[in-house]
Amino acid sequence: MPKTTFKDRPQDINRNGRPTMSKEMMALRKYATGEIIETFERVVRMTVQEAAKWITHPECTLLDYTLIMAMKKGQLNVVLDRLLGRVPETVNLHQFDKDIEKIDTTGMSEEEKKKLYLEKSNQISGKQ
Repeated sequence: MPKTTFKDRPQDINRNGRPTMSKEMMALRKYATGEIIETFERVVRMTVQEAAKWITHPECTLLDYTLIMAMKKGQLNVVLDRLLGRVPETVNLHQFDKDIEKIDTTGMSEEEKKKLYLEKSNQISGKQ
């Protein structure tokens, strides 16, 4: 089968930049967050033998199967990110009490710049 490009099939362009979702993942979207967490906790408590038996059990749900197989392949974090969404990453920026002073150093020699730098750093650290 020849390799197709986006020029051949423009409808296949992934405009959101996310990896395409498999049919199983699309089916898993119907589960509520509480169900996913509850199933995850139950699956994590299983032994390897219990998980292997449970996959072949007729009452094994698609969510159970997907979580167990993701654990087996080492891709559990990817599956949980897809099901629950990524955890928001925040950065705390601390504002210092000191105001930032802009100093024009054009025309200053390197020695003058070093001297000015040392004076300002001593002022900030309280060593005047």
